[in-house]
Amino acid sequence: MLNRFYQSLESIISGESISLDDCVKHLTFNDQGLIPIVAQCYQSKEVLMQAWTNTSAIEKILAHWADNLLVAQSPSVLGER
Repeated sequence: MLNRFYQSLESIISGESISLDDCVKHLTFNDQGLIPIVAQCYQSKEVLMQAWTNTSAIEKILAHWADNLLVAQSPSVLGER
């Protein structure tokens, strides 16, 4: 089943943003309120782990990722002046 919301993200223009709340509300959870997640090596694409998670954990994961992305893009971290 394709989720049209996530399919539409492929056409986002650089600099545009999508709220994390919008992303989470479009996820499809099973009857127990869980969704599968996969940890994958970004270089080799090897699957390192598969697990099940709930909405609360997804929100924490995405918030942590967003916080770290903002830090990584800050001028002081990139060495820009």
